[in-house]
Order: sequence, then structure tokens, then C-alpha cells
Amino acid sequence: MLCRLIEMYEPGNLSIELSRKLIADQQTDTDDQLRRLEIVPAWRGVVLRRWYTWAWRDLWRWLVNDQMTGAVPLVRLQNALSDQLPDQKLSSFRQDLPPGTVGDGLVDAEYDPALDSLGTGAKNLAWIIIGADRVGRLSEHVGPYFESNERERRNFELTPTWMKDFIDRRNDHSVRDVAVELTDVLLARSQRVALSKSTFTNGRWRVPTRLSVRDGYAFRETNEGGGPVSLRWDQLTQVMCGLGMVKRVRADSANATDRWTLAQNGHDL
Repeated sequence: MLCRLIEMYEPGNLSIELSRKLIADQQTDTDDQLRRLEIVPAWRGVVLRRWYTWAWRDLWRWLVNDQMTGAVPLVRLQNALSDQLPDQKLSSFRQDLPPGTVGDGLVDAEYDPALDSLGTGAKNLAWIIIGADRVGRLSEHVGPYFESNERERRNFELTPTWMKDFIDRRNDHSVRDVAVELTDVLLARSQRVALSKSTFTNGRWRVPTRLSVRDGYAFRETNEGGGPVSLRWDQLTQVMCGLGMVKRVRADSANATDRWTLAQNGHDL
């Protein structure tokens, strides 16, 4: 699959560019070679899940790293996301977002330029809602790789189905109020996860957390990470490069990006 995608698109940033092509470029649906690979729909589901979890990770990182300086009153943290959102019902906010599916086709709506005007927190929330609204609209070959209710039944909170139900039941609420409630969910979850990993070591009870909540205040211990979960495509491409299947071609000008292309062994394959 990677060989064919590299042959078709000669990407610069492999994971970002090929993810979007796999989701939204009709050529990947109609290409004879890709259509014969049963793994392609599965990877579409994985990519969609990557975008969904990426948004949650970056939303949490933004809340912890950017909104907390020293001891912060919980009410200020609760309102950080709300303050970036318009004064409208959640249903209207959802309708204004680009759709993640159109008919039977997928859309890389997360990259729609219309979202660029949103603040960081609001944009992350938009990505999450776009992902959640794909629930029930994916094919039987894509859906199980986007979400598995069986595997996630013990850790259901924040999954696409959980989020879809959460926002569906609050459509008539103010999107700002929903943001406050969702922030509370994240704060409570962070404390539960930290407590579940706590240990009694050398006579002291240790709770491994980057954020503590006490007496109406939140305290940042260390910065949170974020960003997307790796698809391992870049690592695999490096291995393929060592096998002479693909190669990196230098750009012709200083402003252009180096590209991946097929090498001889890749063409033979």
C-alpha cells in the first residue's frame, strides 16, 4: 500500500500527506492496485482514529500547558475552552462544521480552511466533534478500525461513541456550557487515571500526575505531551529505503520540499 501511495503522490511529509490522500482523494478509491488490498479500508479507520485521538491529546495539552501558570482557580480553567467558542447552541456549532462524511465517501474535514479561524482549544474541539459525528456512518470495513466497542468497553469514556452520545444529548445546550462540562470531565478523568497509577514507595504515597487539583485550584506539575499517535509509516519507509524500494529525492529549489519516490525494487514489486 505504501509503495503504491508513494508512487502515486511522491509525498514530502509522508504521514500527513498520505493520510489525507487515503481518506479524501477519490483516486485511492478507484486505483486498481489499492482496491485489491484488503488492508486499505482498515488503514482508513486507523487514520480517522489517529485524527480523533490527536485532537483529544492536543486539547488536554493546551489546557494544561497554555492555560496554567502556577496555581490556577478551577473556574478559570473550566472557562478557558468556553471563552473561545461562539455564543450559540451546540446544534448550530455542529452544523457550521464541515462534515466528515458525504454520502458513502470520507472527507478530510479536519483540515478544512474554515477551521483555521478558530482558537487552538476550539479547533481541537471541532476535530473531536467531526470525528464523533462519523460514528454509524463508516463502512463495515472501516468502522471497526476507527472504534471497537468490544475492546474499549472498560475504557469507554472519550471514545467516539461516548462523545457522539454526549453531544447528541446536549444539542439544545449552549456550546459554551458544554465546553465547561467537557473540561470537568477531562479534569476528573486525569485525576482518576493518576490515582490508578499511584504507588506506595519508600514510605511515601506517590501519585504520578502532571496536574493536581486541590481546594478549588489546579496545579501543573510538569508539561503535558500531545500530538498524533505514530502510524509507523515513516519508520517503515526508512526500512523500505534501505531495501532499495523507495528513495528520497532532493528538491530542485531551496523553497521546495524533498520528496519520496519509488526506487527500482519498488517498481519491481
